[in-house]
This record gives sequence, structure tokens and C-alpha cells, in this order.
Amino acid sequence: MLHDALLALDLPSSLGPALPTSFPEGLENLLFTGQWASRRATCAASTAGVLARGLATLRSLGFAHPEVRDDAGTVLDQAIWTPLGEGPGARWPETLPPEWTRQPCVISVRAGLVQGGARSVATLRYTPRFPPEQAPLTGAVRTAWDVAPGPEGTGAFQASFDAALRDGGAVRALWRRIEARGAAVAGSLCGALAEAFGGCGGTWTGRTVALHGYAAAPQRFGDLLAGIPEDRRVHLALLEARLARSRARWPALDGEGVPGWVRLGRFEPDAEVLHVA
Repeated sequence: MLHDALLALDLPSSLGPALPTSFPEGLENLLFTGQWASRRATCAASTAGVLARGLATLRSLGFAHPEVRDDAGTVLDQAIWTPLGEGPGARWPETLPPEWTRQPCVISVRAGLVQGGARSVATLRYTPRFPPEQAPLTGAVRTAWDVAPGPEGTGAFQASFDAALRDGGAVRALWRRIEARGAAVAGSLCGALAEAFGGCGGTWTGRTVALHGYAAAPQRFGDLLAGIPEDRRVHLALLEARLARSRARWPALDGEGVPGWVRLGRFEPDAEVLHVA
């Protein structure tokens, strides 16, 4: 059970000239954008500026333990969480890897938030040179129930879990709590980012889903659950088993990221997915 939200921020940018476009590329462009030639937009904001504002926004909302990396996997291993001008992280912009000071440089920021009985992980991705139909700053916020098995062991946790979710009403109540908490975090982050970047346009969309197939192959959900510690995922397999006994129809994702529905343990892909296949 996870609230999965995606967000996009339209930062100021300029559209570049038409690029050499092959026939397959042109045909794909025509189908999806209505234009034959490939073009790229360039964001006016610097990578360092976006990084600074993104980190400040996450910090203002209570997120902690940030990790910053580029597409090549280079991690910024510096003290960067203190406010600018204070403490050991005050001069962190001067320690950026040299390639991060040149454009374009794609970076991502991930940070976590534990609040209201839930754990949220936000990931922001900045692409300063991008297709014009996309946004230069995108992100994802995943929110799950924050619960740990405790020192008494898995057996005792199983008993506590069964008692807490004793019937369908309790499961639906937990679903609503996760959905409300995830929507609140995603909405707050999207709004705060839009304000931090001068009131630019920002949108987000999300829904709560069951994770179908998690117990059999948890590694297939590694990207979706990145940032959530292993010991905070112990309940996911139990939730999957609990929902498998339910006659209700629940929104779900499988290990391939395909959206659909699960009922009595049986997964049905969305009609749109079947149509594309």
C-alpha cells in the first residue's frame, strides 16, 4: 500500500532551433507532438540555483537526510543541509563537482520525511535541456505506512498487524489515511516549489496503490521504494496477503510498474495497457 505521486514544474525556458531529425524520429514527433522536427528547450536556471532552491524547499517542509547525485551516479558527499551562510555547509556550492558547474547537467535530489505515522520519500530531477513537451523539474513523492517489527520479532509483529487490521473497515481506514497523507505531502511540496521558483506553474497527480507481487519478488519494486529503509517495508508483504483475501477491487501496480487492479489476489491491468499491448 503506497501513495504514488508525480509532480512537474514549468521553469522559465527558451526553445532551441530545429535539430536534424530522422524519418522514424520525425514520424514519432508528428504523432505525439504534431511537429516533425525535433527541438530542445533550455532552462534559464542554473543547476546550482535549482539545487539550492530545491534543498531549501525540502528542508522547509521537514525533509531530512538529502542525497544529491548526477546521472552518472556521482554523489555530492558534503555537508549541505545547513542554511546558506551558517555552519560547515555554508560554502557547499564551491565544492560541487566541476561538471556540475557546466550546462547542461542532470541532477536528482532525494530526501525523506517521517510525519503523521507515515514515511514519505521525495525525489526531484532537474533536466536543463529537455524536450519542450516535458518539464525541466520533475519529481515523485512516495508515501507509505511507517511501521517497524520491533525487537520482539516478526511473529509478534504479525499478531499486532492482524489485530490492527482485523477487518475490511480497518484496511479501508488505513488506505484513506495513507492517501490523505500522501496527497498532503505532494501538494505541499508542489506548491512550495512553485513559490520558490517565482510562482512558476506546478502540477501534481497521484493515487494510492497496492503492490501486487511484492512478497514474491520485492527487488522488482526497488526503484519505486527507493529511500524507504528495508526495516520499514516489513508490512508490505503482509498488506498484500491481507488484500488478497478481500473481495473489494483495489488500484494496484505490479513489479513492472503496470497499473491495474487487484481482487482476491488476481491482478488485472488497466484497459489502456491491454489496448496498447
